[in-house]
Amino acid sequence: MYALKPMGIPGKAPAHVKAWTQQEDDLLITLYPQHTARDIAGRLGRSYEGVCGRISRLREQGRIGIKQQRLSDEMIATLIRNRHTRSLKELAHMAKVSTRTVTNRLRALGYSLIKCGDLHKNTVYSDRIVEIIRQLHDEEGLTFREIAQRLSHELQPNPTPTLAQRLYWRCTASDAVFRELLPD
Repeated sequence: MYALKPMGIPGKAPAHVKAWTQQEDDLLITLYPQHTARDIAGRLGRSYEGVCGRISRLREQGRIGIKQQRLSDEMIATLIRNRHTRSLKELAHMAKVSTRTVTNRLRALGYSLIKCGDLHKNTVYSDRIVEIIRQLHDEEGLTFREIAQRLSHELQPNPTPTLAQRLYWRCTASDAVFRELLPD
């Protein structure tokens, strides 16, 4: 077995690592609000990763804040109110934040952006038909083949038993609300 020799001198940084000076820190702090980390790295002659690491250290020390301010309570209430009727991109544009910020913030609060039933943009069959199918199957005990035959005059083209079964299990707009209100 080979024993590795210790590399470098204890307590001394390697020659390729350059310590951050106070002037570089001050310049980084002044450039940070208006520029990206890549721009700052080019101006300081440092690597992108090095600048990001220094920004995180300065943030831990309390010398630099976050760029994007947190969402206000009013904006969060607006996002919650419109989450079922607007798309994620529309919500993000309205709040002037990224789609990831909207998703993460609402998920942290326990809300979902899932659009079910009539609220989904690609809905072909309405929630009313889903409720009729559920009623026929649960209360009257009809099979999906019988349900498809009974609904053939309402649905175009003629429904199949498979379609009736899929519509039976499809979530409606009210299911999305119940999903958030009921505990897991």
